[in-house]
Amino acid sequence: MAEASVLANGQMACITKKILLEGTLSLDSPLLIGTGLTAREARQETDMQVLKDKKERPFIPGTSLAGVLRTLLEDEEAALLFGSAERGEKAGGAQSAIDVEDVLLEDAAIVVRDGVGIADFARTSLAGRKYNYEAVERGAKGRLRMTVTVRRAHAEKGLEEAVQTLADRLAAGVRLGALTAKGFGKVSAADVRISTYDFSDFDDVRRWLFREDAKCIAHGSKAAGKKRAGVFSVDAAFAIRRSLIVRENDVDEKAAERKVKSQQKKSGADFLIPGTSIKGALRHRALEILTILKKPAAALDGLMGCSTDARRQKSRFLVDEAYFRKGVKPQAHARNRLDCFTGGTVDSVLFTDEPVWQEKPGEATLRLHYEIENYAPWEAGLALYLLRDLWQGAIPLGGESSVGRGLLEGIAATVSFDDEVLEIGAAGAVEKAAAEKLEAFAKALRDMEEEAKEA
Repeated sequence: MAEASVLANGQMACITKKILLEGTLSLDSPLLIGTGLTAREARQETDMQVLKDKKERPFIPGTSLAGVLRTLLEDEEAALLFGSAERGEKAGGAQSAIDVEDVLLEDAAIVVRDGVGIADFARTSLAGRKYNYEAVERGAKGRLRMTVTVRRAHAEKGLEEAVQTLADRLAAGVRLGALTAKGFGKVSAADVRISTYDFSDFDDVRRWLFREDAKCIAHGSKAAGKKRAGVFSVDAAFAIRRSLIVRENDVDEKAAERKVKSQQKKSGADFLIPGTSIKGALRHRALEILTILKKPAAALDGLMGCSTDARRQKSRFLVDEAYFRKGVKPQAHARNRLDCFTGGTVDSVLFTDEPVWQEKPGEATLRLHYEIENYAPWEAGLALYLLRDLWQGAIPLGGESSVGRGLLEGIAATVSFDDEVLEIGAAGAVEKAAAEKLEAFAKALRDMEEEAKEA
């Protein structure tokens, strides 16, 4: 009997098929997967350093990618594909069926970003909260490869469905690494494909042994991958009312010759509003809205996250970095510093910045995107209040807001939640049925009780 049981178990462990998921993984925004070392430990000037191999090439560890992909599946699918940590047969433990390879990034440029902690209401910098970090600039690419081993014991259909789900999500894009709530770590594989070696087919066995290409049976669907339950998202187009600047003090040679002290920050050939700037501005305004409506400010920590000695909470409010190029032009602007008492100019304090200016009034030049995962109705209402204030120019982005920079003008917006897609047109025009649904979310915020959970 024991021998028969061992034989049966051996037969169930027989490999019947190999499923390959392959493609080219592209960075759609900067990526930070850190070493975990401090600046002193790494003997570097930056507070956080990008993880690199022994040849100083940045890469995405298979563990990081696998961890993110596992969260995209339902519990049963995740256990089937990635296994479970439970011990023993009676506990239901299972071996992982998938092997996720490291992704070595080619043509990778390392950039250094910096930031500073800002006080919620005063909007002034906090002492000792200046920091900087490395990141792999967007545009880098790497070979994506995962191998699924199908055994006789597996529910083959379930495995294939789980692999297709991963392919769809990779085609649409996923977030991994650090600072994902602030626009970092967006990666996608538009050409992702699923191939198989069926070991009941002699030709497939020969292909496997001679390392020939497997038969492609499916591709990832970007449209299918974008469908996510429990996500409330806002995608809006804006014009810049006047000018905008997120300072980059390391100016180019031509600007230095013209005595320009700072320029609008760029990413490659595009102008850039970092996700940290957008998230910070939206959080500050969200706190003001909750205060005006006399709602518990602590509820914001459950939505936008917090990091204090007493508590750490991951953000469910995610923003994208804003890249733009057309419809704006950089223009130097020289100013004098004034004496706050006399109103006169201060001697020898002439400085020149180079913000970007809108060329044609009312023309969409940049897009902002933010979303809430596992949203509550009142959180969706808060997101709509933020859209309203961005639309009306009440939330400045970037620096020098005291002289009118960074104000936006709404052009069009798309609000998506569950299976609904609502459009907002020029001047905030929206259909009556859509307006009623949006108003229901706004009402949920206004009706939120003081004892609301810190979700």
